[in-house]
Amino acid sequence: LNYVSISNAQRSNAPYLNYVGNVYNAVEPEKFNPNFETNQEYFFHIGTMSKNKGVDIAVKAAHELGERLILAGEVRPEDQEFWDTEVLPLVDGQKIRFIGKVKHEQKVYLFRNSKALLFPSQWNEAFGMVAIESLASGAPVIGWNSGAIPEIVKDGENGFVVDNIEDFKKAMQNISQIDRRKCVEGVHERFTADAMAKT
Repeated sequence: LNYVSISNAQRSNAPYLNYVGNVYNAVEPEKFNPNFETNQEYFFHIGTMSKNKGVDIAVKAAHELGERLILAGEVRPEDQEFWDTEVLPLVDGQKIRFIGKVKHEQKVYLFRNSKALLFPSQWNEAFGMVAIESLASGAPVIGWNSGAIPEIVKDGENGFVVDNIEDFKKAMQNISQIDRRKCVEGVHERFTADAMAKT
């Protein structure tokens, strides 16, 4: 059988398959509302509140830097103990807030008004749709060097790719160096239906 992967990272999960192409996932740019201003006051993290997603890294980094962070998503039963012991103690409701699940309109608002999306995923994630949704909103991505992040994020251009928490914090401090317009331009070039069709 022939297979089309959604990233090179996905291929590494099953290298024995017969890959005939690689086509990245896409967003509909018109469903997002880019913000090119640079006066944002918070960082954003969205996803399941799990160890795999690295939410503890995002929270620890924000806490140590004294930065505002908004967390959106859900705490699944299997992640409850991790959340209660490693994350919740730093969620003070002011600097670091957890708002639960959000609808598309809320998500777009939170992306576009954030300094950046924090994406410290700790597993070989095949893609990561929230990363390109953030970029489509004009918000850079600070991602861990794992999974498809190095394929989505061009280090120093539309965000930063890091290997440890110290570099993660440095990236947060240097996020104003990223041109938010380039984030959106890159999505139009690589992560739309047109780009998929040309692959």
